[in-house]
Amino acid sequence: MPSRGDDVRLALQGPERGYLVSDGSAAVFGRSTLAVEALIPLPEGAEVPVGIETVGGPYLVYRQAGTVIRLAVPPVSVLVGGSVRRPTAADDGTVWLHRSGSGDVCRLARDAAMLDCVARYPADRPGDLTAIGADAAFVDLAADTVTVLTADGPGRLDPLGVDLPADALIADHVTTGGLLPVVDPGRSELVLVPVDGSAAVVRAPLPTGGWAAPVAAGSATVVLDPATGTVVSFDERGTELARETVADTPAETGLFRGGDGHVYLDAADGGQTVVVSRDTGAIRTVDTAPGDGSVAGADPDIPVPPVAPPSPSPTTTPSEPPVPDTVLADAPEAPVPPVGEVLVDGPAPDGPAEDGTPEDGPAEDGPAEDGPAEGGDVGGEQAVVPPEDDEPEPADPQEPAPPQAAAEAAPADAPTGLQTAVGARTAAGVVPVDLTWDQPDLGGGRLVRYEVLVDGAIADRVGVAVARLPLDDACATTDMAVRAVTAGTDGAEIVGATAAQRITPLQGDDCAPPPRQITAVAGTGAAITVTVLDDDTGEPPTECVVLLDGAVAGAIDCAGQATVQAPEYDTTYAVLVRSANAYGTSTGPAVQITTGADPTPPAQPVQEIAYRISSQSGTAESLQIGAGGSVSQPFTNSADVITTIGVIVGVDPDITSAANHRLRIQLLRGGQVLGGGEADSVDNEETRIDVGQIEAVPGETYVLRVTNLSQEIIGVYVNDAGAPSQPANVATNLGAAQAQGAATAKPLSGIVLGLKYP
Repeated sequence: MPSRGDDVRLALQGPERGYLVSDGSAAVFGRSTLAVEALIPLPEGAEVPVGIETVGGPYLVYRQAGTVIRLAVPPVSVLVGGSVRRPTAADDGTVWLHRSGSGDVCRLARDAAMLDCVARYPADRPGDLTAIGADAAFVDLAADTVTVLTADGPGRLDPLGVDLPADALIADHVTTGGLLPVVDPGRSELVLVPVDGSAAVVRAPLPTGGWAAPVAAGSATVVLDPATGTVVSFDERGTELARETVADTPAETGLFRGGDGHVYLDAADGGQTVVVSRDTGAIRTVDTAPGDGSVAGADPDIPVPPVAPPSPSPTTTPSEPPVPDTVLADAPEAPVPPVGEVLVDGPAPDGPAEDGTPEDGPAEDGPAEDGPAEGGDVGGEQAVVPPEDDEPEPADPQEPAPPQAAAEAAPADAPTGLQTAVGARTAAGVVPVDLTWDQPDLGGGRLVRYEVLVDGAIADRVGVAVARLPLDDACATTDMAVRAVTAGTDGAEIVGATAAQRITPLQGDDCAPPPRQITAVAGTGAAITVTVLDDDTGEPPTECVVLLDGAVAGAIDCAGQATVQAPEYDTTYAVLVRSANAYGTSTGPAVQITTGADPTPPAQPVQEIAYRISSQSGTAESLQIGAGGSVSQPFTNSADVITTIGVIVGVDPDITSAANHRLRIQLLRGGQVLGGGEADSVDNEETRIDVGQIEAVPGETYVLRVTNLSQEIIGVYVNDAGAPSQPANVATNLGAAQAQGAATAKPLSGIVLGLKYP
């Protein structure tokens, strides 16, 4: 009875076989016979693999080591090419993996021997993979979206309709009703999100604790607090269905969804298992008797099949029969044995002690002489064969001898027959490049892996002579290379020679940025606003410009809008957007637009200041205005709008010594000031004030008033003796000017008056 030497870490079921997984090996037993058929070797170390029960499986995923093992006799090992985040399995048996380093999302199809990487999400982006029926999906917690993933790459993207935190814990599978279970640790609540947006988001409070990621069990959802061992189930309305607490600390594997759809939780000591029923969420506890870690009933003559290393292509058909396209059904007649012991058909050991423990001495392999026929039971029951402490260790079964490396292994030759094939650009703008090659002379060493290099840097590590690399810049010339890494008898790795090929996957029009389509164009006057549609299906542009009838009118955001100025009003232009990058240019379809009319009104002729000079006496007299005094000149208006008023001041050197005086000039009507201002006068020159746009009534009488703000006496011309004269086309019928204030002369008619209209 061979010993595993380690405690069982987890138990998995296939269609016909069960597997008790330990560190370094797994015991294989028949589900119908419960007899151990073989021990298969597994990686050794502290890492506990993730178990997956699905059609085509079961599988072990060593996340840190980056290895997937399909449990069978013999098992099949697939290298992932680096550590991975939590895996998930779709209903069709495809295992989906997200590489922690590169961010590649890869799929291992049922019965496939190599990965197919179809998408890439930055490894540091918050989110996780989940399964939706036969497809996978990436739940993006940064954008609160879910993107369906298929063999062809990313598909439909839908908003989640809820703002989830970056540390939310996502279930690896949706419920049968299409709800994605999520634990919000900050709010201590379970959130059920409809991935198709067809229903409202459901929230259910959780007791305070450190809850792990939820697990879907049909239409039910199961959550676990590892610290307390509390298990709670909910229905799709968020109603709590059941609650149970594991007596001992939960096992490191946590909640596990079996191929039958039920959810299981083992205690760390193996003495208890909690089973949560699919759909109903009912919780029951099964007590199990832990064994000593040995496997009973293994035939020492059965060779231990080695873990099949990754190979260029499967060369043998696994002994597992074809797996039906259904999940594992409940099999109460063939339960998974308790951790530490295996049920074996045949008689029980003779002479059991009263306390139920077997008598000292090794158990005999095989049935007793008077036992039932093969496959029979004793007394209608199956016997439990516990491990024997004193049983002598049998000789190790013979294993196939591994290939012997030469004592001095040489580096492998360069792989031969290196070929590249360029695939179609994906919706994410990535171009896949498939590489194939032939195994080279390994120089007497043992093949460990192949390393695929892009521009001298390792881009992937594979175990078969096939690789697929996604290139973000497929228009650049790229050096693709591959080399074999071998190991000699001492285990030291030897890097072999490199086979290289320089390729430019895409060229010409494939590398020019996709044409930008104008989605909207609008104009106001000569201004034209252009909006373009973002297109990320090809090489990104570095510059985009707007063309009006072929002439560059201005730059535009390649995924936004811009406003440019057309040269002419009331003119039809052909509007295009041209995008460019280092590889070429492209121009989208033209859109016609006619600019508007010129909003500026036609310019009106502006008449000059007009003066009307008159005098009752006809002599060269002036009206003197003392300090603080003023003179008012009435006139009959003939303009619709008055914009400027002014006077000409003549200084008498016998009266005043200063040429410039401060004046206030105002326009009045009916005693109300309509406008005016202050200015310094200049001898014999016009002094004007801009009054803006004063609406005037033709034929009405207005008054121009000039006030002396200086301390000197000034004289306002009232005749044409020394003043300039212009036609009075604005002000007519001037009446007598009235002077007010000290040191004024007699009233005289006719001051120099200036008005301006547009």
